[in-house]
Amino acid sequence: MSSVLDAARLLRVPLFLSAASAVLFCVLAQAIAGTFMALFAVQQAGLSPIELSVFLTASALTGIGASTWLGRRFDRHPGATELLAVLALGIAGYALLATTTDFCWLVLIAAGPVGIGSAAFTLLFALAKRQLDAAGPVVAERGVAALRMTSSLGWAIGPAIGGLLVGAWGFGGAFLGGALCAAMALATVLVSGIWRVPAAPSHAVEVVHLEVPRGRAALAVGSIALFHMAMFMGSIALSITTVTEMGGSETDVGLLFSLCAAIEVVVMGAFVAWPTRGSRQRWMLAGFAVFALYFLLLALFPSLAMAYWAQFPRAVAIGIVSVVGMLYLQALMPTRVGLAAGLFSSAISVGAVLAGVLTGPWASAFGYASVFGFCVVLTGLGGLLLLGRQQPSGG
Repeated sequence: MSSVLDAARLLRVPLFLSAASAVLFCVLAQAIAGTFMALFAVQQAGLSPIELSVFLTASALTGIGASTWLGRRFDRHPGATELLAVLALGIAGYALLATTTDFCWLVLIAAGPVGIGSAAFTLLFALAKRQLDAAGPVVAERGVAALRMTSSLGWAIGPAIGGLLVGAWGFGGAFLGGALCAAMALATVLVSGIWRVPAAPSHAVEVVHLEVPRGRAALAVGSIALFHMAMFMGSIALSITTVTEMGGSETDVGLLFSLCAAIEVVVMGAFVAWPTRGSRQRWMLAGFAVFALYFLLLALFPSLAMAYWAQFPRAVAIGIVSVVGMLYLQALMPTRVGLAAGLFSSAISVGAVLAGVLTGPWASAFGYASVFGFCVVLTGLGGLLLLGRQQPSGG
């Protein structure tokens, strides 16, 4: 009961609910539209595996640049002007995807408004973290877990909603649904006034030069990138093989992603009630091990039934790494809130870029189903990277 009461203190953090609501709508936009981008590209736009790689890589590359640059800018000049701009671009990007199947136009849309619009999550997270830091470190840790849980809630319901929209109005319906959710995020930011950013905590030291992370931070960013590379490659393969090889439908694709995210909500909710104890390195390694198990199950038993059952270890792994990975980076860079959020987001985007680059050639050579076995290797490499340098028990 005391843990629940402690978690409830988040409700007293100024504008935290508004920030969490904006995060929810932002993630819903990505979940509704993003879940079906690969399947849309293959089934409706008729892209080859190589063209699919170019399409998916384009948005990830601009997302990396936008998230990193805007995160650094936020550290120096905190505000909401850039957030409003990228949310508006996200609205336009998702809406434009519903208007064409031309390869060149799709790449331009992905590289422009869709990719830049993905930086909205980084800026929303940085704004919320400033509010949480003002309430103290324990509240801040619970708040980070709560925001990650909110993100997973968006992924829990977004793909299912997207599946219904695809069934009713085709892929264009999912993209327009994503645009509507991005518009709701923009409206929440405008109405709530969450851009009124509090001053950095008194113990923070002003950082003028933001350097590339080294040592433990670099290893953490690298391992997170490998984890998400496997996650995105596996997601692309899952969305395609569910329909083409496992006998499922577009509805099954949405339900699989929603089931995973719903379980993630439970996992992250546990972190809200009971903050992490012990070595975060061990937490990360546990997440990587469970993720490798997920891919191994799909590689060995590629069926629709196994795809549903395997969402349980997938969700546990993503839940652990999403919460603990963010906390670990923020602990390594306590005075660089925006940069830490940007690096975490950029590590995810790097994983997306590498996934986009490699999935097409790999699938051309070995088929989409073989991607799951490759992801086992990637996850193992990420775990080994975490073991590359001994870390203190608190980190």
